[in-house]
This record gives sequence, C-alpha cells and structure tokens, in this order.
Amino acid sequence: MTSSDELKQFLRQYFQNPMDLGRWKGFLKKYFPLEYLREEKIDSDYEIGTGYYLGKDKKSDVGYFYFEIEKGSVAHKKVGLRNLV
Repeated sequence: MTSSDELKQFLRQYFQNPMDLGRWKGFLKKYFPLEYLREEKIDSDYEIGTGYYLGKDKKSDVGYFYFEIEKGSVAHKKVGLRNLV
C-alpha cells in the first residue's frame, strides 16, 4: 500500500469514528514536519468549548489545535474559533 493510500484509508476511518486525540497526534507526527507536539490548554473568553494548542509546523507558522465543542455545532462557533486561533 502506498503512503497516499494509507493516508486516504486513515482519514476515512478517522472521520467515521469518534475523536481519538492520541491517534490524531500520532497522525500529525507521521505525516507533518512538526517542530514540537504537546497539549497546552487554551484559556478563552469565547464560549466555544475547551481548546488545546498541539504544536507547530517546522517549515511554516502553521499551528495545530484541538477543540472540544460541548454544545452546538462548529458552524455556529466558527467566528469564535477563528478569533481565538
């Protein structure tokens, strides 16, 4: 199986199952050039749920985040998420 096929299979399975942060962090480590990976809680005035900063890409300023949204949908909270990130 090529790595492209592995990636497609992983993403298909991943998004069809409940969120698994440990598995997602493993995915990031395998497929992205990370400078570091950690789990740092983000404090916010926005009512979007609990957020975590996971790390940063080595080659750019791309950051990786994880949010636990308790009520509602991402679509209704996208402004708060954008402003926070």
